Amino acid sequence: MMTINTPEAARNLIAAYYEAEKRGPLKLPDIDMDAVLREGEEFLKNNPDWFKEAAAKARERIIARGEELPDMSDEEWDALTRKF
Repeated sequence: MMTINTPEAARNLIAAYYEAEKRGPLKLPDIDMDAVLREGEEFLKNNPDWFKEAAAKARERIIARGEELPDMSDEEWDALTRKF
């Protein structure tokens, strides 16, 4: 929820509105969703362990930052990532 609680905030909102009006509607490029899905399927076919590798890298970054991980053994972690 936006709070407009100062005259400056109101002026900024009004200015942003008129700038958006001048720009016109947002135009997104045409995207061939079928092609995007085919590319995703091809990626998964060629990289079957992508999730396990991404999860391992995320785990390494979490440990490097000194953050806590759930108490799971390596076997439990492997079992979790095998589901994907």
